[in-house]
Amino acid sequence: MLAQPSSLCVSPSVHAPTNVSASNVNDVVVSPSVNLPVDVSASPSATLSVMPSVYAPTAVSVSSLSSAPVSYPPQSVQVSPSISAPTNVSVLTTPSTLHPQFNDPQQEYIEILSDNSDELTIEDSNVQLAIEESVSYRLQNDLTHFDSVEELLKHHALMKCFVAVIPEDRQNIVVRRKHIWNDVKRSLKRPGFNDNIGLLINFIGEDAHDAGGPRREFFRLVMSSMSRDGNLFTGPPSNKTLTHNVIALQRNEFHICGHLIALSLLYGGPAPNFLSKSVVAYLLDEPLDTTMIEDIPDSDIQSSLHKLLDASSSEELRALFNSSEFDFRFDAGVTISVSAVKIEEKEELILAFVNNYLIYSCKGELDQFKNGLKSLGILELLQQYPTLMKPLFVYSKEPCMKATTFLKMFTIKWSPEGSNTRESEEAVIYCWTNYVHQCAGLDCIPALGFASPLEIEFIKDNDKGRLPSASTCTPALYLPLSLTDEDIFFERMDTAIIGAQMFGVP
Repeated sequence: MLAQPSSLCVSPSVHAPTNVSASNVNDVVVSPSVNLPVDVSASPSATLSVMPSVYAPTAVSVSSLSSAPVSYPPQSVQVSPSISAPTNVSVLTTPSTLHPQFNDPQQEYIEILSDNSDELTIEDSNVQLAIEESVSYRLQNDLTHFDSVEELLKHHALMKCFVAVIPEDRQNIVVRRKHIWNDVKRSLKRPGFNDNIGLLINFIGEDAHDAGGPRREFFRLVMSSMSRDGNLFTGPPSNKTLTHNVIALQRNEFHICGHLIALSLLYGGPAPNFLSKSVVAYLLDEPLDTTMIEDIPDSDIQSSLHKLLDASSSEELRALFNSSEFDFRFDAGVTISVSAVKIEEKEELILAFVNNYLIYSCKGELDQFKNGLKSLGILELLQQYPTLMKPLFVYSKEPCMKATTFLKMFTIKWSPEGSNTRESEEAVIYCWTNYVHQCAGLDCIPALGFASPLEIEFIKDNDKGRLPSASTCTPALYLPLSLTDEDIFFERMDTAIIGAQMFGVP
Protein backbone atom coordinates (compact mmCIF):
# COMPACT_ATOMS: atom_id res chain seq x y z
CA MET A 1 0.00 0.00 0.00
CA LEU A 2 1.20 3.49 -0.85
CA ALA A 3 0.37 6.92 0.40
CA GLN A 4 -1.83 8.80 -2.02
CA PRO A 5 -0.66 12.21 -3.08
CA SER A 6 -3.46 14.37 -4.39
CA SER A 7 -1.33 15.94 -7.10
CA LEU A 8 1.89 14.78 -8.76
CA CYS A 9 3.19 17.36 -11.25
CA VAL A 10 6.08 16.46 -13.52
CA SER A 11 7.29 19.31 -15.76
CA PRO A 12 8.80 19.04 -19.31
CA SER A 13 11.95 17.06 -20.06
CA VAL A 14 11.79 15.12 -16.79
CA HIS A 15 11.88 11.34 -16.50
CA ALA A 16 9.52 10.19 -13.75
CA PRO A 17 10.31 7.04 -11.78
CA THR A 18 8.61 3.71 -12.45
CA ASN A 19 7.55 3.30 -8.84
CA VAL A 20 6.74 6.30 -6.67
CA SER A 21 6.14 5.66 -3.00
CA ALA A 22 6.07 8.40 -0.38
CA SER A 23 5.35 9.67 3.11
CA ASN A 24 3.64 12.72 4.47
CA VAL A 25 4.86 16.06 3.02
CA ASN A 26 2.79 19.17 2.56
CA ASP A 27 4.63 20.42 -0.48
CA VAL A 28 7.81 18.97 -1.92
CA VAL A 29 9.69 20.78 -4.65
CA VAL A 30 12.65 19.14 -6.34
CA SER A 31 14.49 21.89 -8.17
CA PRO A 32 16.63 22.08 -11.36
CA SER A 33 19.48 19.65 -11.78
CA VAL A 34 17.81 17.02 -9.53
CA ASN A 35 16.97 13.43 -10.66
CA LEU A 36 13.83 11.90 -9.26
CA PRO A 37 14.67 9.31 -6.59
CA VAL A 38 13.79 5.67 -6.98
CA ASP A 39 11.84 5.64 -3.73
CA VAL A 40 10.02 8.73 -2.55
CA SER A 41 7.28 8.53 0.06
CA ALA A 42 4.56 11.12 0.59
CA SER A 43 1.15 11.41 2.22
CA PRO A 44 -2.33 12.48 1.06
CA SER A 45 -2.76 16.06 -0.07
CA ALA A 46 0.95 16.25 -0.78
CA THR A 47 2.20 18.04 -3.85
CA LEU A 48 5.31 16.72 -5.58
CA SER A 49 6.48 19.24 -8.19
CA VAL A 50 9.48 18.33 -10.37
CA MET A 51 10.91 21.12 -12.50
CA PRO A 52 12.63 20.87 -15.93
CA SER A 53 16.04 19.25 -16.40
CA VAL A 54 16.34 18.32 -12.76
CA TYR A 55 18.55 15.57 -11.38
CA ALA A 56 18.49 14.26 -7.80
CA PRO A 57 20.38 11.49 -6.06
CA THR A 58 19.08 7.94 -6.32
CA ALA A 59 18.80 7.38 -2.60
CA VAL A 60 17.03 10.51 -1.40
CA SER A 61 14.14 10.10 0.98
CA VAL A 62 11.77 12.94 1.70
CA SER A 63 9.88 12.53 4.95
CA SER A 64 7.60 14.52 7.22
CA LEU A 65 5.40 14.12 10.29
CA SER A 66 3.14 11.21 9.45
CA SER A 67 2.00 8.79 6.74
CA ALA A 68 -1.30 7.14 5.90
CA PRO A 69 -1.45 4.05 3.68
CA VAL A 70 -3.80 4.33 0.74
CA SER A 71 -4.22 2.53 -2.54
CA TYR A 72 -2.38 3.33 -5.74
CA PRO A 73 -2.72 4.89 -8.33
CA PRO A 74 -3.02 8.47 -7.07
CA GLN A 75 -6.17 10.47 -7.57
CA SER A 76 -4.61 12.97 -9.93
CA VAL A 77 -1.27 12.84 -11.69
CA GLN A 78 -0.29 15.55 -14.15
CA VAL A 79 2.53 14.85 -16.54
CA SER A 80 3.47 17.59 -19.00
CA PRO A 81 4.50 16.97 -22.64
CA SER A 82 7.77 15.18 -23.51
CA ILE A 83 7.77 13.20 -20.25
CA SER A 84 8.58 9.54 -19.72
CA ALA A 85 5.63 8.71 -17.43
CA PRO A 86 5.72 6.00 -14.78
CA THR A 87 4.03 2.64 -15.31
CA ASN A 88 0.35 2.60 -14.37
CA VAL A 89 0.16 6.41 -14.20
CA SER A 90 -2.58 8.19 -16.10
CA VAL A 91 -1.23 11.00 -18.27
CA LEU A 92 -3.13 14.27 -18.40
CA THR A 93 -2.36 17.10 -20.75
CA THR A 94 -3.23 19.93 -18.39
CA PRO A 95 0.02 21.68 -17.35
CA SER A 96 0.74 22.35 -13.72
CA THR A 97 -0.18 25.81 -12.49
CA LEU A 98 1.29 25.44 -9.05
CA HIS A 99 4.60 27.01 -10.09
CA PRO A 100 5.37 29.51 -12.88
CA GLN A 101 7.23 28.17 -15.91
CA PHE A 102 10.70 29.55 -16.58
CA ASN A 103 12.70 29.77 -19.78
CA ASP A 104 15.97 29.55 -17.84
CA PRO A 105 16.31 26.40 -15.67
CA GLN A 106 19.10 27.99 -13.63
CA GLN A 107 16.97 31.03 -12.81
CA GLU A 108 14.08 28.68 -12.04
CA TYR A 109 16.25 26.82 -9.58
CA ILE A 110 17.18 30.00 -7.75
CA GLU A 111 13.52 31.10 -7.57
CA ILE A 112 12.43 27.72 -6.21
CA LEU A 113 15.13 27.69 -3.54
CA SER A 114 14.18 31.17 -2.36
CA ASP A 115 10.40 30.58 -2.41
CA ASN A 116 10.34 27.06 -0.98
CA SER A 117 13.46 26.82 1.13
CA ASP A 118 11.46 25.58 4.11
CA GLU A 119 9.71 22.90 2.07
CA LEU A 120 12.80 21.17 0.65
CA THR A 121 14.31 18.65 3.03
CA ILE A 122 17.09 16.39 1.80
CA GLU A 123 18.77 14.09 4.24
CA ASP A 124 22.08 14.22 2.43
CA SER A 125 22.90 17.93 2.72
CA ASN A 126 26.12 17.41 0.76
CA VAL A 127 24.08 16.57 -2.33
CA GLN A 128 22.10 19.79 -2.10
CA LEU A 129 25.30 21.78 -1.58
CA ALA A 130 26.86 20.13 -4.63
CA ILE A 131 23.82 21.04 -6.72
CA GLU A 132 23.95 24.68 -5.63
CA GLU A 133 27.70 24.91 -6.25
CA SER A 134 27.30 23.35 -9.69
CA VAL A 135 24.69 25.89 -10.75
CA SER A 136 26.72 28.77 -9.29
CA TYR A 137 29.84 27.61 -11.14
CA ARG A 138 27.99 27.48 -14.44
CA LEU A 139 26.57 30.96 -13.91
CA GLN A 140 29.98 32.46 -13.13
CA ASN A 141 32.19 30.41 -15.44
CA ASP A 142 30.17 29.98 -18.60
CA LEU A 143 33.09 30.85 -20.92
CA THR A 144 35.04 28.16 -22.68
CA HIS A 145 38.79 28.24 -22.07
CA PHE A 146 41.06 28.97 -25.03
CA ASP A 147 44.85 28.94 -24.98
CA SER A 148 45.30 31.44 -27.82
CA VAL A 149 43.37 34.05 -29.74
CA GLU A 150 43.87 31.99 -32.90
CA GLU A 151 42.14 29.02 -31.25
CA LEU A 152 39.35 31.32 -30.03
CA LEU A 153 38.74 32.85 -33.47
CA LYS A 154 38.76 29.49 -35.23
CA HIS A 155 36.17 28.17 -32.80
CA HIS A 156 34.06 31.31 -33.20
CA ALA A 157 34.29 31.15 -37.01
CA LEU A 158 32.97 27.58 -36.94
CA MET A 159 30.00 28.73 -34.86
CA LYS A 160 29.19 31.87 -36.88
CA CYS A 161 30.39 31.35 -40.46
CA PHE A 162 28.69 28.69 -42.57
CA VAL A 163 31.18 28.86 -45.42
CA ALA A 164 29.84 27.45 -48.68
CA VAL A 165 31.65 24.31 -49.83
CA ILE A 166 31.67 25.50 -53.44
CA PRO A 167 33.73 28.73 -53.61
CA GLU A 168 31.49 30.22 -56.30
CA ASP A 169 28.57 30.05 -53.85
CA ARG A 170 30.32 32.39 -51.40
CA GLN A 171 29.71 36.11 -51.20
CA ASN A 172 31.54 37.74 -54.10
CA ILE A 173 33.35 41.05 -53.65
CA VAL A 174 34.79 42.71 -56.75
CA VAL A 175 37.31 45.51 -56.20
CA ARG A 176 39.88 47.62 -58.01
CA ARG A 177 43.16 47.96 -56.18
CA LYS A 178 43.32 51.76 -56.56
CA HIS A 179 39.68 52.27 -55.53
CA ILE A 180 39.36 49.54 -52.93
CA TRP A 181 37.70 51.64 -50.21
CA ASN A 182 34.87 52.93 -52.41
CA ASP A 183 34.42 49.52 -54.05
CA VAL A 184 34.14 47.63 -50.77
CA LYS A 185 31.63 50.14 -49.39
CA ARG A 186 29.41 49.53 -52.41
CA SER A 187 29.71 45.77 -51.93
CA LEU A 188 28.66 45.87 -48.27
CA LYS A 189 25.69 48.11 -49.11
CA ARG A 190 24.34 45.70 -51.72
CA PRO A 191 20.90 44.30 -50.86
CA GLY A 192 21.18 40.74 -49.66
CA PHE A 193 24.88 40.92 -48.79
CA ASN A 194 25.54 37.78 -46.73
CA ASP A 195 28.68 37.84 -44.61
CA ASN A 196 28.54 34.36 -43.08
CA ILE A 197 28.77 32.18 -46.21
CA GLY A 198 32.42 32.95 -46.89
CA LEU A 199 34.01 35.53 -49.19
CA LEU A 200 35.33 35.29 -52.74
CA ILE A 201 37.56 38.26 -53.62
CA ASN A 202 38.12 39.27 -57.22
CA PHE A 203 40.72 41.94 -58.05
CA ILE A 204 39.77 43.43 -61.42
CA GLY A 205 42.57 43.05 -64.00
CA GLU A 206 44.51 40.49 -61.94
CA ASP A 207 44.74 36.78 -62.60
CA ALA A 208 44.22 35.06 -59.27
CA HIS A 209 41.85 32.44 -57.92
CA ASP A 210 40.92 33.23 -54.33
CA ALA A 211 42.07 30.29 -52.24
CA GLY A 212 43.08 32.58 -49.38
CA GLY A 213 45.79 34.83 -50.81
CA PRO A 214 43.56 37.45 -52.51
CA ARG A 215 41.34 37.53 -49.43
CA ARG A 216 44.28 38.29 -47.11
CA GLU A 217 45.58 40.92 -49.53
CA PHE A 218 42.12 42.47 -49.76
CA PHE A 219 41.83 42.90 -46.00
CA ARG A 220 45.42 44.17 -45.75
CA LEU A 221 44.61 46.93 -48.22
CA VAL A 222 41.26 47.67 -46.58
CA MET A 223 42.80 48.01 -43.09
CA SER A 224 45.55 50.23 -44.44
CA SER A 225 43.10 52.43 -46.35
CA MET A 226 40.75 52.64 -43.38
CA SER A 227 43.41 53.64 -40.86
CA ARG A 228 44.96 56.24 -43.18
CA ASP A 229 41.63 57.84 -44.09
CA GLY A 230 41.68 61.16 -42.22
CA ASN A 231 37.91 61.44 -42.63
CA LEU A 232 37.36 58.41 -40.41
CA PHE A 233 40.33 58.04 -38.05
CA THR A 234 42.78 60.58 -36.70
CA GLY A 235 46.00 60.47 -34.73
CA PRO A 236 49.39 58.76 -35.17
CA PRO A 237 49.52 55.40 -37.02
CA SER A 238 49.65 53.39 -33.81
CA ASN A 239 47.08 55.36 -31.79
CA LYS A 240 44.00 56.19 -33.83
CA THR A 241 40.78 57.69 -32.51
CA LEU A 242 37.59 58.29 -34.48
CA THR A 243 37.13 61.56 -36.32
CA HIS A 244 33.99 63.60 -35.70
CA ASN A 245 32.52 63.49 -39.20
CA VAL A 246 28.78 64.01 -39.55
CA ILE A 247 28.78 63.31 -43.32
CA ALA A 248 30.51 59.93 -42.83
CA LEU A 249 28.15 59.26 -39.93
CA GLN A 250 25.12 59.88 -42.14
CA ARG A 251 26.57 57.55 -44.77
CA ASN A 252 26.97 54.79 -42.16
CA GLU A 253 30.70 54.58 -42.86
CA PHE A 254 31.73 53.99 -39.26
CA HIS A 255 29.42 50.99 -39.16
CA ILE A 256 31.13 49.74 -42.34
CA CYS A 257 34.52 50.11 -40.62
CA GLY A 258 33.37 47.94 -37.72
CA HIS A 259 31.81 45.42 -40.10
CA LEU A 260 35.02 45.12 -42.14
CA ILE A 261 37.12 44.60 -39.01
CA ALA A 262 34.80 41.77 -37.97
CA LEU A 263 35.11 40.17 -41.41
CA SER A 264 38.90 40.55 -41.43
CA LEU A 265 39.29 38.82 -38.07
CA LEU A 266 37.17 35.82 -39.08
CA TYR A 267 38.25 35.46 -42.71
CA GLY A 268 42.02 35.49 -42.37
CA GLY A 269 42.83 39.19 -42.60
CA PRO A 270 45.00 41.33 -40.30
CA ALA A 271 43.85 42.71 -36.97
CA PRO A 272 43.00 46.41 -36.53
CA ASN A 273 45.87 47.01 -34.10
CA PHE A 274 45.94 50.75 -34.77
CA LEU A 275 43.19 51.81 -32.37
CA SER A 276 43.81 53.87 -29.25
CA LYS A 277 43.31 52.43 -25.78
CA SER A 278 40.47 54.88 -25.21
CA VAL A 279 38.51 53.54 -28.19
CA VAL A 280 38.97 49.95 -27.01
CA ALA A 281 37.96 50.97 -23.46
CA TYR A 282 34.72 52.39 -24.88
CA LEU A 283 34.07 49.15 -26.79
CA LEU A 284 34.52 47.27 -23.50
CA ASP A 285 32.29 49.69 -21.56
CA GLU A 286 35.25 50.59 -19.36
CA PRO A 287 35.90 54.09 -17.93
CA LEU A 288 38.72 56.23 -19.30
CA ASP A 289 41.63 57.33 -17.14
CA THR A 290 44.11 60.19 -17.06
CA THR A 291 46.80 58.21 -18.92
CA MET A 292 44.61 58.55 -22.01
CA ILE A 293 45.59 62.19 -22.36
CA GLU A 294 48.00 60.78 -24.96
CA ASP A 295 45.03 59.66 -27.09
CA ILE A 296 43.78 63.22 -27.61
CA PRO A 297 44.65 64.11 -31.24
CA ASP A 298 45.45 67.78 -30.53
CA SER A 299 49.04 67.95 -29.26
CA ASP A 300 48.57 71.47 -27.80
CA ILE A 301 45.66 70.28 -25.65
CA GLN A 302 47.74 67.29 -24.60
CA SER A 303 50.52 69.60 -23.46
CA SER A 304 48.15 71.82 -21.47
CA LEU A 305 46.54 68.86 -19.72
CA HIS A 306 49.95 67.50 -18.75
CA LYS A 307 50.58 70.82 -16.98
CA LEU A 308 47.35 70.31 -15.05
CA LEU A 309 48.46 66.80 -14.18
CA ASP A 310 51.78 68.11 -12.84
CA ALA A 311 50.18 70.87 -10.74
CA SER A 312 50.74 70.39 -7.00
CA SER A 313 48.48 73.05 -5.39
CA SER A 314 45.07 74.64 -5.81
CA GLU A 315 46.73 78.00 -6.55
CA GLU A 316 48.73 76.48 -9.41
CA LEU A 317 45.61 74.88 -10.86
CA ARG A 318 43.67 78.16 -10.67
CA ALA A 319 46.49 80.08 -12.34
CA LEU A 320 46.50 77.58 -15.24
CA PHE A 321 42.72 77.66 -15.56
CA ASN A 322 42.72 81.43 -15.60
CA SER A 323 45.35 81.67 -18.34
CA SER A 324 44.59 82.10 -22.05
CA GLU A 325 46.17 78.68 -22.61
CA PHE A 326 42.99 77.14 -21.19
CA ASP A 327 40.46 79.11 -23.21
CA PHE A 328 39.56 75.80 -24.87
CA ARG A 329 37.90 74.71 -21.60
CA PHE A 330 34.70 76.53 -22.58
CA ASP A 331 34.42 74.62 -25.87
CA ALA A 332 35.14 71.43 -23.93
CA GLY A 333 32.22 72.09 -21.59
CA VAL A 334 34.37 72.43 -18.47
CA THR A 335 32.78 75.63 -17.20
CA ILE A 336 33.66 75.41 -13.53
CA SER A 337 34.44 78.71 -11.86
CA VAL A 338 38.16 79.39 -11.47
CA SER A 339 37.73 80.20 -7.79
CA ALA A 340 36.10 76.78 -7.24
CA VAL A 341 39.06 74.81 -8.61
CA LYS A 342 40.71 72.64 -5.93
CA ILE A 343 43.73 70.38 -6.02
CA GLU A 344 41.60 67.54 -4.62
CA GLU A 345 39.48 67.66 -7.79
CA LYS A 346 42.42 67.68 -10.21
CA GLU A 347 41.83 64.18 -11.55
CA GLU A 348 38.11 64.82 -12.02
CA LEU A 349 38.89 67.98 -14.01
CA ILE A 350 41.38 66.19 -16.25
CA LEU A 351 38.95 63.32 -16.84
CA ALA A 352 36.32 65.86 -17.90
CA PHE A 353 38.61 67.00 -20.72
CA VAL A 354 39.63 63.43 -21.61
CA ASN A 355 36.02 62.28 -21.84
CA ASN A 356 35.02 65.30 -23.88
CA TYR A 357 37.71 64.93 -26.54
CA LEU A 358 37.72 61.13 -26.71
CA ILE A 359 34.05 60.24 -26.20
CA TYR A 360 31.49 63.03 -26.13
CA SER A 361 32.84 64.83 -29.20
CA CYS A 362 32.50 61.68 -31.35
CA LYS A 363 30.00 59.52 -29.46
CA GLY A 364 27.77 59.07 -32.51
CA GLU A 365 30.72 57.79 -34.49
CA LEU A 366 31.84 55.49 -31.66
CA ASP A 367 28.37 54.00 -31.26
CA GLN A 368 28.03 53.38 -35.00
CA PHE A 369 31.48 51.79 -35.10
CA LYS A 370 30.56 49.64 -32.09
CA ASN A 371 27.38 48.44 -33.79
CA GLY A 372 29.40 47.49 -36.87
CA LEU A 373 31.62 45.31 -34.69
CA LYS A 374 28.54 43.35 -33.64
CA SER A 375 28.70 41.69 -37.05
CA LEU A 376 29.36 37.96 -36.66
CA GLY A 377 29.53 38.43 -32.88
CA ILE A 378 32.98 40.08 -32.76
CA LEU A 379 32.01 42.76 -30.21
CA GLU A 380 30.58 40.09 -27.92
CA LEU A 381 33.76 38.06 -28.35
CA LEU A 382 35.89 41.10 -27.40
CA GLN A 383 33.79 41.74 -24.30
CA GLN A 384 33.80 38.07 -23.20
CA TYR A 385 37.51 37.45 -23.81
CA PRO A 386 39.21 40.85 -23.38
CA THR A 387 42.58 39.38 -22.37
CA LEU A 388 42.88 37.47 -25.64
CA MET A 389 41.13 39.95 -27.92
CA LYS A 390 42.44 43.36 -26.79
CA PRO A 391 45.93 42.91 -28.31
CA LEU A 392 44.27 42.59 -31.73
CA PHE A 393 42.88 46.12 -31.43
CA VAL A 394 45.70 48.13 -29.84
CA TYR A 395 49.23 48.74 -31.04
CA SER A 396 52.12 46.92 -29.40
CA LYS A 397 55.71 48.15 -29.55
CA GLU A 398 56.80 44.54 -29.71
CA PRO A 399 56.48 42.92 -33.15
CA CYS A 400 53.60 40.47 -33.46
CA MET A 401 56.07 37.75 -34.29
CA LYS A 402 59.79 37.55 -33.76
CA ALA A 403 62.07 36.48 -36.58
CA THR A 404 63.00 33.16 -35.00
CA THR A 405 59.34 32.27 -34.48
CA PHE A 406 58.51 33.21 -38.05
CA LEU A 407 61.32 31.08 -39.45
CA LYS A 408 60.09 28.06 -37.51
CA MET A 409 56.72 28.31 -39.22
CA PHE A 410 58.22 27.19 -42.55
CA THR A 411 58.62 23.62 -43.68
CA ILE A 412 61.62 23.38 -46.00
CA LYS A 413 61.51 20.83 -48.80
CA TRP A 414 65.11 19.72 -48.72
CA SER A 415 66.79 17.43 -51.19
CA PRO A 416 68.27 14.27 -49.65
CA GLU A 417 71.47 14.79 -47.69
CA GLY A 418 74.51 14.14 -49.81
CA SER A 419 72.74 15.06 -53.04
CA ASN A 420 74.27 17.52 -55.50
CA THR A 421 71.78 20.28 -54.74
CA ARG A 422 71.68 20.04 -50.92
CA GLU A 423 74.73 22.28 -50.40
CA SER A 424 73.23 25.00 -52.62
CA GLU A 425 69.91 24.75 -50.76
CA GLU A 426 71.64 25.22 -47.42
CA ALA A 427 73.47 28.29 -48.75
CA VAL A 428 70.16 29.80 -49.95
CA ILE A 429 68.47 29.15 -46.58
CA TYR A 430 71.43 30.76 -44.81
CA CYS A 431 70.79 33.94 -46.84
CA TRP A 432 67.03 33.71 -46.23
CA THR A 433 67.52 33.35 -42.47
CA ASN A 434 69.73 36.44 -42.33
CA TYR A 435 67.26 38.39 -44.44
CA VAL A 436 64.38 37.62 -42.05
CA HIS A 437 66.48 38.57 -39.01
CA GLN A 438 67.35 41.86 -40.68
CA CYS A 439 63.63 42.61 -41.00
CA ALA A 440 63.50 42.30 -37.16
CA GLY A 441 59.97 40.93 -37.06
CA LEU A 442 56.61 41.31 -38.73
CA ASP A 443 54.11 44.14 -38.34
CA CYS A 444 51.23 41.69 -38.18
CA ILE A 445 50.05 38.28 -39.27
CA PRO A 446 46.45 37.19 -39.85
CA ALA A 447 44.65 37.01 -36.53
CA LEU A 448 43.23 33.65 -37.62
CA GLY A 449 46.67 32.35 -38.56
CA PHE A 450 47.30 30.54 -41.85
CA ALA A 451 45.00 27.87 -43.24
CA SER A 452 47.92 25.63 -44.22
CA PRO A 453 51.59 25.34 -43.21
CA LEU A 454 54.12 27.71 -44.78
CA GLU A 455 56.55 26.03 -47.14
CA ILE A 456 59.85 26.83 -48.84
CA GLU A 457 60.65 25.16 -52.14
CA PHE A 458 63.73 25.53 -54.32
CA ILE A 459 63.67 26.16 -58.04
CA LYS A 460 66.44 25.42 -60.49
CA ASP A 461 66.98 28.59 -62.48
CA ASN A 462 68.80 28.53 -65.76
CA ASP A 463 68.20 32.28 -65.89
CA LYS A 464 70.49 33.67 -63.18
CA GLY A 465 68.39 36.82 -62.91
CA ARG A 466 65.26 35.04 -61.71
CA LEU A 467 63.63 36.55 -58.63
CA PRO A 468 62.15 34.77 -55.62
CA SER A 469 58.41 34.22 -55.98
CA ALA A 470 55.51 33.13 -53.82
CA SER A 471 52.10 31.53 -53.87
CA THR A 472 49.85 33.38 -51.44
CA CYS A 473 47.16 30.70 -51.42
CA THR A 474 49.22 27.60 -50.62
CA PRO A 475 51.18 29.54 -49.09
CA ALA A 476 54.68 28.80 -50.38
CA LEU A 477 57.93 30.68 -51.03
CA TYR A 478 60.02 29.67 -54.06
CA LEU A 479 63.73 30.47 -53.81
CA PRO A 480 66.10 30.17 -56.81
CA LEU A 481 69.08 27.91 -56.15
CA SER A 482 71.43 30.45 -57.69
CA LEU A 483 70.91 32.96 -54.82
CA THR A 484 73.77 31.72 -52.64
CA ASP A 485 75.43 35.13 -52.26
CA GLU A 486 73.93 37.12 -49.37
CA ASP A 487 74.17 40.57 -50.99
CA ILE A 488 72.58 39.37 -54.22
CA PHE A 489 69.89 37.49 -52.25
CA PHE A 490 68.96 40.65 -50.29
CA GLU A 491 68.80 42.74 -53.45
CA ARG A 492 66.66 40.21 -55.36
CA MET A 493 64.32 39.66 -52.41
CA ASP A 494 63.74 43.43 -52.00
CA THR A 495 63.06 43.76 -55.72
CA ALA A 496 60.61 40.85 -55.65
CA ILE A 497 58.68 42.20 -52.65
CA ILE A 498 58.50 45.79 -53.85
CA GLY A 499 57.71 44.88 -57.44
CA ALA A 500 55.06 42.20 -56.84
CA GLN A 501 52.12 44.43 -55.96
CA MET A 502 49.58 42.53 -58.05
CA PHE A 503 48.39 38.96 -58.47
CA GLY A 504 49.35 37.04 -61.58
CA VAL A 505 52.76 38.69 -61.94
CA PRO A 506 55.25 36.00 -63.11
